[in-house]
Amino acid sequence: MQEQINISQYMRVIRRRKWYFIIPAVLVLGISVCVAMALPAVYKSEATILVERQMIPEELVQSTVSGYVEEHLQTIKQVILSRSNLLEIINRFDLYPEMRKSSPTEKLISKMREDISLEPLHAEVSNPQTGRQATATIAFTIVYEGNDPRTVAKVANTLASQLIEENSRQREHKAESTVKFLHDQLEQINQQLAATEEHIASFKNQHLHSLPELMQLNLQTLERFQERIDRKRDEINTLQDRKIYLEGQLAGLEPN
Repeated sequence: MQEQINISQYMRVIRRRKWYFIIPAVLVLGISVCVAMALPAVYKSEATILVERQMIPEELVQSTVSGYVEEHLQTIKQVILSRSNLLEIINRFDLYPEMRKSSPTEKLISKMREDISLEPLHAEVSNPQTGRQATATIAFTIVYEGNDPRTVAKVANTLASQLIEENSRQREHKAESTVKFLHDQLEQINQQLAATEEHIASFKNQHLHSLPELMQLNLQTLERFQERIDRKRDEINTLQDRKIYLEGQLAGLEPN
């Protein structure tokens, strides 16, 4: 009963003082509408770029040649957001015309960097080598905000094109580094192989008759020498027998 009385009292107070609530609400709404109408429209253009997997097998390339996607993205971001590149885009598309009349160049560069965002997109993927789930960067988005929709779209497309070109240039540079790395490894292996072959040839010359692959030949040569020795022994025995026979005959002859 007491709660019903309190609610009735509240309702009477609200009805008596309703203008204290309506007028501020109308004023706030009107001010918000005026501010919204006075502020310039802001348009946003976004481009999403997929990340391709590395085509060179990781077991053939050292970690010094291939890097993480995030580090690669940071390197590209530094090139895209460099002072010279942003200044060239500002002049090409005549960006921030009002600020250019009174603001220094560095402030224009800072403003454009604030209007650009470059963020990676992550997803849970399965590692083809281990089969375990891991978080990997599958794409990244580049966003540009501005007041003119056509200019915003052109700037976003330009940034995306520059990003792709820079990525291709760095991939080509890494491919050249990988080719040079593999070439150096091949040269090193060839040198080691030549040194090993020279060492083997020297060892064979020093131990020509002790090599395992010459065992059969040595056995055959030894058998031939043994046969010759046996024949010579037979000849010696025959000659000794003849000597004894001749000595016996010589002893039976008269001295004259």
